[in-house]
Amino acid sequence: MTTFEAALVTGGGSGIGSATARLLAEGGTRVLVADRDEAAGRAVAAGISGRFVRTDVTQATEVQSAVDEAWPNSGASISSFSTPGSPRGRRRSRPSSWSGTGLCWA
Repeated sequence: MTTFEAALVTGGGSGIGSATARLLAEGGTRVLVADRDEAAGRAVAAGISGRFVRTDVTQATEVQSAVDEAWPNSGASISSFSTPGSPRGRRRSRPSSWSGTGLCWA
């Protein structure tokens, strides 16, 4: 597996995002867990000795704050993993109608 110095994982509070954060941390990567569910995100971050930032990927300012938190001016090799879930009520809708639902797709 490729290793990174640090990683930003959006949707890191549950599901694939949580599994990604855990796997990266097991490999020695410093992980910043970003999720809109604060309790779940903090729990994952605490379990992997990572950090947490509350982020709703539908809000550009929150995405920018998460990126600013993850990309300090340290020159570290940092990767981003975007795994947010689908917006409520949009699971059966067409992708063309998802305008504004996620600003952090990898």
